[in-house]
Amino acid sequence: MKVSDFMRTGKANPVLTEKATVRKAIEVMTATRMGAVSLTGKNGRLTGFFTDGDLRRRLADTPDIAARLVCDVMTKNPLCVTPADMAEASADGRTGVPEISVTQDAKNWVNYSLVDAK
Repeated sequence: MKVSDFMRTGKANPVLTEKATVRKAIEVMTATRMGAVSLTGKNGRLTGFFTDGDLRRRLADTPDIAARLVCDVMTKNPLCVTPADMAEASADGRTGVPEISVTQDAKNWVNYSLVDAK
């Protein structure tokens, strides 16, 4: 099976601008029932990824984390896959994370996100 068989698109896909607050990222992740959100820059290209794990790791040492900009605490330059990649090679086993951003190629951001097929 290919990544395109499992990826989320449209409203089911959590994507925000990197200038959103952590609070907004949490709201979007909750609304879409995903444990992560893809983050884009001004040009719409993927710039980062923020997960519930990122939040948990920073809660103790980042005062007022909910009010911070997500770009200050996101994972920059995250791993990506393309819709044509094989899902088995892209999911949790290879990356160690249950969600991963899907891009058309290394240069063009496409608004997709992969859901782990477990």
